[in-house]
Amino acid sequence: MNRNFFCPVIILSSRQFGEDNRIFTVLSQEYGVFDAVLYGGRKSKLRSVCSPYHYGTMWFYRDEKRKSTKITDFDVTEYHLSIRESLYKTYAAALCSELVIKTKEGHHQEELETLWILIKGFLDGLCLASEDECKIGLVRFLWRFLVFLGYAPDPHFCSICGRETKTMVSYSSYASGFVCGNCRHEDCFAFTDEAIGYLQLLSTESPAVVRKAIIHENSLQNLKEFLLMELQKNIGIKFQTLEAGISIL
Repeated sequence: MNRNFFCPVIILSSRQFGEDNRIFTVLSQEYGVFDAVLYGGRKSKLRSVCSPYHYGTMWFYRDEKRKSTKITDFDVTEYHLSIRESLYKTYAAALCSELVIKTKEGHHQEELETLWILIKGFLDGLCLASEDECKIGLVRFLWRFLVFLGYAPDPHFCSICGRETKTMVSYSSYASGFVCGNCRHEDCFAFTDEAIGYLQLLSTESPAVVRKAIIHENSLQNLKEFLLMELQKNIGIKFQTLEAGISIL
């Protein structure tokens, strides 16, 4: 990074730093996920526009001696204000941010571009969609994030016998993949037929096609439980967002 630089960012989170300052964690296509400090009290002009999930161009000053980055200006393009109007959307956005922050290491440039599209698309969708639509959207996002991390097994074939999976499909931690009815064992995570069909559709079809598919509440819960379990297992951490809002999500 140059000493003075600017780039489009999505603000992922903020936390108090000292008496009047805040540290913002941001996502950039070019630089990935990093922290930057905003100095100044509550009356600061920048303090009023810097908020989680806002998107726009941010200017920075990099102090190499102190190994710190300071925010000097922020031109907001999208405020994503409607996220704060729904408790469900608030927790969904917080879970999204936590996932990005806790898996921020080691992405190359092409992966950062993919991540940017995924995160911005999800936050934009939270603003535009109804709460019920957001519940389906969260499942789609969690699967795509699992794919992005490289942890998503192929839902079309049994990981043990190689046969095509259609009905009575389960997930085997032992085999690290989906298994057919013939290969399932006692400790497998079972899916409804509708849930595995939706997952198969999600893994092959375009977003436009997937959005038209119908999935019922029990299958949606089935998938959400599995995806959260897999993300926590593969990332190796517990999500604070889930501990605070699991009954809402």
